[in-house]
Amino acid sequence: AGDGSIAVSGTSVSATGLNSRGINAVTDSGSVTIDMGSVQTNGSPAVYARGTDRVSVTAGTVSGGGIDVRQGGYVSSPPVLGQKGPLGISAPGDPGPLSAIGYGPGIYVDSDSVTGTGDNNPGINAVSADGFVSITSGSVSTNGANSDGIIADAYTDVAIDSGSVTTAGNDSSGILSTNRYGSITIDS
Repeated sequence: AGDGSIAVSGTSVSATGLNSRGINAVTDSGSVTIDMGSVQTNGSPAVYARGTDRVSVTAGTVSGGGIDVRQGGYVSSPPVLGQKGPLGISAPGDPGPLSAIGYGPGIYVDSDSVTGTGDNNPGINAVSADGFVSITSGSVSTNGANSDGIIADAYTDVAIDSGSVTTAGNDSSGILSTNRYGSITIDS
């Protein structure tokens, strides 16, 4: 883990060794931005990203392992619900409540296709201790036990917009979402 913001971009990453992640981007103080065409692993999380502010993962095809994104330890207190105004963060429309998607710390995941292989390997797992979670995906599939398709756990709002979500293993939900405050919106 390092300090400061991290940005990773490229066309493709392949890591086929045992317990090998395609992308591992971790900072103890800052944001993480990943923009990758394709990522392939042999069952380990293809993309693992953790930051304290905004964590954003954009990927085309992710296979073998899923996308695991964590946000926590924001330097300020969590958003004050009902308070208005952006925090220097670009978002469409007029400023809204800080619990809304696009304000304060949080997670964005945008993928075309995610395929998780093996047990205990969710397709997309996004956990924001201090803010929102926004997930957009064309398709998500998993085939192992305890391998949910999409997990979204946020302090404030959750928005999930996904095409097909398919799980084939035991104890594997299609979409599992929780939050402390705000709303949960799922379109699948």
